[in-house]
Amino acid sequence: MGKSTRVVLMALLCALLVTGLSCKGKNPVIPTVGFNDPDALFMVYVMGVPMLRSDFASTGRFDLSVIGLTFNENVFWGTTANSTMSVYCSTGTYTPVVEVISQRIPTLSQIAVQVVFDGSGSMSGSDPTYVRREAGRIFIRKLARRNLAHRVAVSEFAGNTGDYYFNLWRDFTAVSDSLPLFSAFDSLDNDGLTPLLTATRRGIQHIDSTVSAAQFNRTVISFTDGWENDSEPQDSLGAVAALAQARGIPVFVVGLGAVDVASMIRLASYSGGVFAQASVANDLKGVFAVIATSLTQGYNVYQCTVRDAQGNAPPSGTNLRFTVRMKDGDLLKAKDVWFQIP
Repeated sequence: MGKSTRVVLMALLCALLVTGLSCKGKNPVIPTVGFNDPDALFMVYVMGVPMLRSDFASTGRFDLSVIGLTFNENVFWGTTANSTMSVYCSTGTYTPVVEVISQRIPTLSQIAVQVVFDGSGSMSGSDPTYVRREAGRIFIRKLARRNLAHRVAVSEFAGNTGDYYFNLWRDFTAVSDSLPLFSAFDSLDNDGLTPLLTATRRGIQHIDSTVSAAQFNRTVISFTDGWENDSEPQDSLGAVAALAQARGIPVFVVGLGAVDVASMIRLASYSGGVFAQASVANDLKGVFAVIATSLTQGYNVYQCTVRDAQGNAPPSGTNLRFTVRMKDGDLLKAKDVWFQIP
């Protein structure tokens, strides 16, 4: 056997020794987790924008809702030991600190969701191909993978038929019966103004009167592509948020494009929900999929501060890029989120 042949055979032998044996005194490095581990961390998703606390201007305090997902689509729980955050700002140097990470975990095995869609005329421009219909179907499929007894009701405000403020296309239906729910999504339309707050209030009242809080975790998802401009006078943001809080029904607000971010954050945070923003219509599919995961399995809430060396919070109008990192053994996953301080 020639020298070159022996070298090739030795190289092949070393490549095969991955069970802890040694080759020329060097042990192979075996990762603690890897792509063949279904419970390993696969991705990090920031559910929405930073939810600024009421005292943010003086303290820099905010909350960020984060989901880590494993390869088998289970939630990977964050801790201060496996999570870090950094921030980039072109107009100053700020340091974020993750002080506490808590978990929002469903208290019951079944959930009920009232989805309130924007059917105003502007939707013809922001979502001309009706991606929101497919996003709704993805939402149903995600829920069904966890529990076929979860229930969903589909309503729309504005639009060109039915109740202007609350057109109930499909009342609460188990996700096992998906075809009527899919048909309800196909009814979504474009016409009228944006009575978001009245429609959200009606959604809260409907789920509260229809679904038992003893049997289901109850949630309202309100989706819009614009600014509130046509609600009934009594439906102020504070009144609607207070109603949701009193009934124990969190409101998850989904905004498409240029929406009133400050108001949407207030409505979501005061009610115990999350505000998530989709830059373009195609992003809606991912947003609704992650909300489905958060409602069925739970999510992490990072309680953070961001301040400069003098202890000052970023002023209004500051553009920030937060990077959230989660680590699982040798795996490190990160996600960026851009945000402008209102």
